Amino acid sequence: MAGNSKGAGCLTLFAILAVAGGCMQLFGYESDSEKAAAAAETAREAGLPDLVGKTLTEAQNLAQSMDISLDDQGIGVVNSCDDKTDCLIFRMSPKPGTVMDAHGELSVAWTTGEERAWYDKHRKMPKVVGWSEEKAERFFEPIEAAVTDSTSRESKNVPAGKHLVISQSPKAGKPLKLGQKIKLVIGYNYEPSTSNSTGSTDIDVHVGNGGESRFCSRRWWC
Repeated sequence: MAGNSKGAGCLTLFAILAVAGGCMQLFGYESDSEKAAAAAETAREAGLPDLVGKTLTEAQNLAQSMDISLDDQGIGVVNSCDDKTDCLIFRMSPKPGTVMDAHGELSVAWTTGEERAWYDKHRKMPKVVGWSEEKAERFFEPIEAAVTDSTSRESKNVPAGKHLVISQSPKAGKPLKLGQKIKLVIGYNYEPSTSNSTGSTDIDVHVGNGGESRFCSRRWWC
C-alpha cells in the first residue's frame, strides 16, 4: 500500500507540473532566457545596422543584443582600445543589412581619436624619403601601429653614420585612407670609428639575430 501511495503521489505531482507548464504556454508565459533569445532573433532578422562611425562600445552592445560574436581589430597587429568610447569603427564585415545567424561573427576595424586626427590632418602621403629615422619616428608616432612590414638595410647612398628613409609606400602625394598601412625602408651606412694598431678598422656595429643590425633591433618598425 505504501508503494502504491508513493507512486500515486508522484503521478499527481507530475500531472500538476504538466498542467502548470501547459497553462504557462497557454497564457504566453516566457522565461527571461526565452525572451532574450526571441529579442535577439528579432534583431538579427532586421539585419545589421551601419556601424561605421559608431563606438566600439556600441558594437559590443549590438553583438550582445543579437547573440553574435564580435571580432574587433585596430589598425595594427598588436593594439588595444583602453577607452572603447574613443575608438570609432571605420570598417565592418559583413556589410550593413546582412541577416546574421545566431552566434555568427561580426568583424569591425577601429581607430583611436589620436589616429583619426593624424589621418584627418594628412590626407596625402608626404615625401619622407631622405628624412632621418628620428624625424620619421616622431612624425608617425600617432599611428605607430599602422607602420608595418618595414625593414632596414645597408645603403652606400646614405652618408656614413646616418640612418635615413630610403623608400616609402605609399608614394609621396598618394591619397591616404583612414587606417591605411605604411611601409618604410631605413637605410644605414656603417661609419668607421677607430683604427687599431694593425691599421685595420673596427666597425661600431653588432650584427646578430640572423643578420639584423643593432640599429634595426631597437627600432619600432623593423
